[in-house]
Amino acid sequence: MRKERILLTIVLAIFLIATSCEFFYPDTNDNKTVHIITMGFAYPMLKEENVLANTLRDQHGITGQLVALAESCGYGYEVLEFNDGQYGNGWTYPAKGLEKNIVWGKTRYRHYTGDTPAEAAYTTIAKTGGRTIAEMVATIINDTIEVCKDDILIFHYSGHGNEHGLLIPDQDGSGYEVLSPGMLLAALDSLDCRQMLILDCCYSGIFLEDGDLESTLAYRPSGETDRQTMGNPFNTIGEAFANGFGKSGGASPPSRFIISAASDRQESWDDDRLAAHEYAPYYGAFTIWVLDYLGYDFENLSGTYRMDDGILTAAELYNHAYSHLRDATRITATPNITASRYDLVLFEL
Repeated sequence: MRKERILLTIVLAIFLIATSCEFFYPDTNDNKTVHIITMGFAYPMLKEENVLANTLRDQHGITGQLVALAESCGYGYEVLEFNDGQYGNGWTYPAKGLEKNIVWGKTRYRHYTGDTPAEAAYTTIAKTGGRTIAEMVATIINDTIEVCKDDILIFHYSGHGNEHGLLIPDQDGSGYEVLSPGMLLAALDSLDCRQMLILDCCYSGIFLEDGDLESTLAYRPSGETDRQTMGNPFNTIGEAFANGFGKSGGASPPSRFIISAASDRQESWDDDRLAAHEYAPYYGAFTIWVLDYLGYDFENLSGTYRMDDGILTAAELYNHAYSHLRDATRITATPNITASRYDLVLFEL
């Protein structure tokens, strides 16, 4: 009888582990630094149909909001921005017909921290030592960002993508070079901290496969409310064991979470009709809901503090964006997230 009770206790314990709804990746350092890497490429030198009108505003919004949240939570921050231009009318929302009024600035970057001015000058990226612009971008990330183990790194990309990776404009802006998953993730592998990547481009799901992750899953919110925590991705104990504890899809938290706007076989169109948001004409259809979750002030185009329950997480961000996209959008471009029984805390009071 005693053995049966012990066995029943073990089974119940396994059941609770396998069916628990919320596991949060521990956040142990109140004085951590948030490392923000953003890329926004508009390709103004390409044919008009290939120019992306909203990517620079995506970058401006993401960077500003992440900095505002870091300051509000008392975290340090470091910013590394890559882009290829600026709007001719500044950051104000343009009148119809002026959406692509973009001044080409070549592929460039700038770096600043909470202790240095945000008005830091941009540096044009030039090919050196036989390396491509894409290779130079990976090198700059590797050489510029310095992390501690308890820090968090948030990477956001808005631009074109293809079946091979992210498309970085070349030196004269007439074409592009591929920043492959292997190239980017190798640069990030050298940065030993928790990481979240948000990729808003076509075929962005290739990064979940090439990131050496065991499995991926599109989490779908089960309720009607805006804010959803990550639900249990396994329907049965058997499925939990089948996915394997100790793997990134199992019980051990991965060090990197990736959210993609589309699968590895889908295009992701920058079309305001897909987003169902008041400011949809001015932002990427996926990124606008990322900004919405983070609390961005769209009216004043500025970062602001807003955390309804004092915490922001990767799975909540994903579920917010997924649930607000139109049904037709989710069919043609299905967002994905790293499968894990853990969530990643981004900001917490």
